[in-house]
Amino acid sequence: MRQFPNKISDIISKSGLNVNTISKTSGISNTYLNKLIQGNINRPGKDKIASTLLALNFTIGEINAVLADYDYRSLAAPDIAEILSNNNKRKIEGNTLPLYESIHGKLLLAHMERLGGDKILSKDTPSVLFMPEKLYIQANHITEEAPDASAFYLDLMKALFRERKKVFYKSIARGCRFETFICRDCLERYLERNLEADSEHRRLIVQYFANVLGAVKHNPEQHLMQIVDRCCFFVFQIQGSDSENRKCFSSANNPSNTEPTSCTRPCKDLLRMLRPWSLCLNRKPNCAGERSMLR
Repeated sequence: MRQFPNKISDIISKSGLNVNTISKTSGISNTYLNKLIQGNINRPGKDKIASTLLALNFTIGEINAVLADYDYRSLAAPDIAEILSNNNKRKIEGNTLPLYESIHGKLLLAHMERLGGDKILSKDTPSVLFMPEKLYIQANHITEEAPDASAFYLDLMKALFRERKKVFYKSIARGCRFETFICRDCLERYLERNLEADSEHRRLIVQYFANVLGAVKHNPEQHLMQIVDRCCFFVFQIQGSDSENRKCFSSANNPSNTEPTSCTRPCKDLLRMLRPWSLCLNRKPNCAGERSMLR
């Protein structure tokens, strides 16, 4: 039997994180990781390698390089199901999580969505879960150096978005509340920047805000959109805000204008905020998914 170098053990040691933290963020059990570190597992499963390295903020290209050392092929669409299964086993406990960027944050948010319950958001636009999938991918896609890594990243982003959206619909059907606090200046800049774009992108933005307005109109007690005059410069989410086991997530925004906005008369009416755009936003939901969200 071929003996593989214990590369994962070296990576874990150099990460500076303990096994318990990596287990929580990857969904791979403590027992498995300890066996791996002790050299009792010669060739870890492909999904175990991928989930562990995703928890350590490795890029897809970097993960593929490690997989090659274990004589595995690069990550591809058939590997997504096991990675998502591992992700659903992760734990969010206390202040033990490392910083997240890009795909790592998306994995965390997908798991948080499954916790259910009411949600409170503070961000510069309404929830991305109202976006058409094509717009979401455009806004979140990162091109990796290798074509196969870029293709897998795209497939994983789509899978995570669809999973989050499916859970979101179920939460709506259960009567959960979603309250979003949106900075007025950030939202205005977003609309001005995106509604002046090319016709295809503009169409997607129109569909996005039509979904938002439709949800607010049809279920005003479930979808609360609060427009505020002071920007917090953070994306902040509380999942399960109605329970004792609530979880928080935050990441810094990078607004083009970092000047603090002045605090003027608060505006809590999203419909009034979007009135200048009412002509292009006046449309009906155009798919079964949108219609089910509005029921």
